[in-house]
Amino acid sequence: MHDMLRFARGNLDPAGSRLQRVMQTTHERRLSAGRAEMSIGMGWHIRHASGRVVVWHNGGAGGYRTWIGFDKSRKVAAIVLTNSTSSNDDLGFELVTRPG
Repeated sequence: MHDMLRFARGNLDPAGSRLQRVMQTTHERRLSAGRAEMSIGMGWHIRHASGRVVVWHNGGAGGYRTWIGFDKSRKVAAIVLTNSTSSNDDLGFELVTRPG
């Protein structure tokens, strides 16, 4: 978890190191994902949700699910790790787009 939090923090800081600035280019829209609110960056999904832009990715294997996402404008990030085969995307989006 410590490494995931450092990774999320690095993605939130565009004025950081050279690596952090390069990471920002991976968040730029490259393709539409077929729905108006979704697009694809370089390895990231980009979703317009609840008036916010959330950059995120998920995954899963062997009975586990993961989700990481952030709202760069508010400098808010969330990481969700579960031992379930069920999607945890809704929980991740709720954490990132929650007011306050």
